[in-house]
Amino acid sequence: MLRRASSLFLLLAVCWSCDQKLPATSAAAPTTAAPGRPVATVAPRPSVAAILGDYAGTMGGKYPFRLSITAQLPDSQLVGIYYLSQHKPIELQGFVAATGEIWLREFAAQPTAEEPERSLGNEPPTQPRQPFARFMVRRTAAGTLAGIWQEAGSDRKLPVQLTRYQPRGPVQQAHVGQQVYFEEFTAPVFTVPDPGVTRKLHGIFGVEQLTDMTLAELQEEHQQHQMAEYAQGFAGVNAEVTYNHRGLLSVNLHSEYTGANVNHSYRSVVVDLQTGEQLTDEINPARQTQFLAACEQKLQAQLATYIREEYGQMMEGIPPEEDENLAGLRSQHISLQNQPDDMSIGAGKVLFHYPVQYEAMSNLMFKQFQSQFWLDFSFAELQPFLRPGSPLRRLAAP
Repeated sequence: MLRRASSLFLLLAVCWSCDQKLPATSAAAPTTAAPGRPVATVAPRPSVAAILGDYAGTMGGKYPFRLSITAQLPDSQLVGIYYLSQHKPIELQGFVAATGEIWLREFAAQPTAEEPERSLGNEPPTQPRQPFARFMVRRTAAGTLAGIWQEAGSDRKLPVQLTRYQPRGPVQQAHVGQQVYFEEFTAPVFTVPDPGVTRKLHGIFGVEQLTDMTLAELQEEHQQHQMAEYAQGFAGVNAEVTYNHRGLLSVNLHSEYTGANVNHSYRSVVVDLQTGEQLTDEINPARQTQFLAACEQKLQAQLATYIREEYGQMMEGIPPEEDENLAGLRSQHISLQNQPDDMSIGAGKVLFHYPVQYEAMSNLMFKQFQSQFWLDFSFAELQPFLRPGSPLRRLAAP
């Protein structure tokens, strides 16, 4: 079940083997020819700018995939992603050789027992991780890429043909998948036709980003769970997709940690699928005062209903004049200094979370009120408060 979750980010080294060195220049020096014969030279490497971009093609003429070479790092390294029909992005990194051949390597989504782990201090592993496969392609005069994909440690090779790819029209919806780590922790996987946006989604919802833990730390946590007599420690992040239409993705995330007590944390992420950017501040500054006034009205209505229908039963028997938590609830107000702190999109409405805070609030009451008050606006109701160019305006489009 895909409930609130995380990264396939796989680092590759600059060279295919640990003792291979990158060429120091973009073209090799001329070789010395025998007398009477022409001097042969190695073709210069193509510029990185000519290689960067998005591609679509096939392996072996029958396995469709998309590949994006997104950036150049120091030491002439290239980084990118590719994914097959399973829609699980695989990170790539490599380089352009002096011969003009482009080498890109892939690693497993998570370390295996044979692969060295990063320490908890995040120091590099003592040995380089071994790739599971590699692309070796060349850029043609037409701007396409052609070459082979080869499985590491095997003679298995597949021809690769790639052409420049341009998404057809604005992205409307993300493909939703899931990746499991160490047979326990899950992370959502979102892909769209635009590989560049897919890379950004991968960066937002990667397992390391969502859990704030490295893969090595997650593996250690899993091992501790296996040895423990009862559930304790980090239980993972669950992800719930609440909206995935009109080029907008909204995901609610819930994480749980068990120590002396069970602790929960909640947050929401809203992403513009047409750019890959997170949406956090979409209210027009010129309309902020009116928006906050509308939020205050909704909050007071919710507080009154909650106190009457739920809180009164929970605290039955405590005189209202002696109940400091009741007084704390009644003291809640929205202002410029005390605004909603989170946003989520649901069916037909946008919700803004209000965090209850007061001086005498205990940890028990914090848990009780946590993620309790969401102020909802219909799509049409929210429109007058939005920035002119806000992606949320698509919600009310015909």
